[in-house]
Amino acid sequence: GNAEPTTERRPDGDEQRKPRGIMSSMEHGGAGEAVPDLVKQFVVYFYRHIRERNIYEIYSMFDSSFQKLSDRYFKNQSWPTAESI
Repeated sequence: GNAEPTTERRPDGDEQRKPRGIMSSMEHGGAGEAVPDLVKQFVVYFYRHIRERNIYEIYSMFDSSFQKLSDRYFKNQSWPTAESI
């Protein structure tokens, strides 16, 4: 295939270059849905606990919250890309 990057316009009006064949966050989300705030908050806090090496919180969040969010928002699809969060 052609490896030339394409340019697409993001919702905020800025252009974004991406390699061909890689799905954008909008394409990845199925119907172009925005990432739910609860998912964004989870990722921010989970990342913070990883950086701070807070093993108890990492385990707790992964064991409980991750499964609940997965069941609620991503039962039939993958989690969104890091770039879309």
